[in-house]
Amino acid sequence: MPELPEVETVCRGLQKDLKSRVINKIIIYDPKLKSLNHHLSSLENKKISLVTRLGKQVLIKVDNLYLLIHLRMTGRLIFVKNSKQHSLIDEIQKGEAYLEHKVIRLTQDNKYKHVRFLINCKGGTLYFFDPRRFGTVEYFDKKPELAINSIDALDENLNSYLHQNTSKIKQNVKSFLLNQARIVGIGNIYASEILFLAKIHPERAWSSLSKNETNLVCRYIKQVLTKAIEKGGTTFSDFQSSNGETGQYQNELYVYSREGEKCRKCESLILKITQGSRSTFYCEKCQK
Repeated sequence: MPELPEVETVCRGLQKDLKSRVINKIIIYDPKLKSLNHHLSSLENKKISLVTRLGKQVLIKVDNLYLLIHLRMTGRLIFVKNSKQHSLIDEIQKGEAYLEHKVIRLTQDNKYKHVRFLINCKGGTLYFFDPRRFGTVEYFDKKPELAINSIDALDENLNSYLHQNTSKIKQNVKSFLLNQARIVGIGNIYASEILFLAKIHPERAWSSLSKNETNLVCRYIKQVLTKAIEKGGTTFSDFQSSNGETGQYQNELYVYSREGEKCRKCESLILKITQGSRSTFYCEKCQK
């Protein structure tokens, strides 16, 4: 977590909140990011022109420069508008600011806990909040791209890519869907859901799929991820959108995290196995 739908949800929210705002100040609190201090300070007084998604990462364009942020397990990008009485940056410097949505509280006793850096703009501040500090931040002077021979899970050419580049892959279908060197953006939750809807057992070899079955996988990749984006992503513990809201797609899940519960289609019990140290959920009757 987060997976493609969660990152897309964050990017869409930030695009609305940040586009055309001029950066006043960038403050880094995490020593692990201090090496970026010179690069990030060069973004001050420049305008944010775009916030978009690159795979599972958030890409922020500032003039002709780029910040690439990978949220990983607990990272959140939260935008908070300034209060009417004071600019938020003034409140932060006094150690008196309180973020909305119960994300974090900044006090003089526990100053800036879990905030790795912030970007203050006219009208509001973007916080990178990351309790476990697994998230990464990179700086580029040209637009970064996906790795060669990989493709975004929502790319319109996904179907032809799967037919032309993957027919000899012996890896099981679940592990194949999680392989970010091939298809970028699908994580553990959505892989189980995609295979359930395509009626494909997760332990089958990818090379064993017929042309029709490959078409079904492609169809449900797009259907599941699109529906998850519409629902604001999936929240089991940490994920929040840029305005602090939780996702709702967890209420739509057919198999993930439903071990021992009845299948919503045939009423058989949902099973769980482990593949590559990840839990896989499936229906033995629907996915023969």
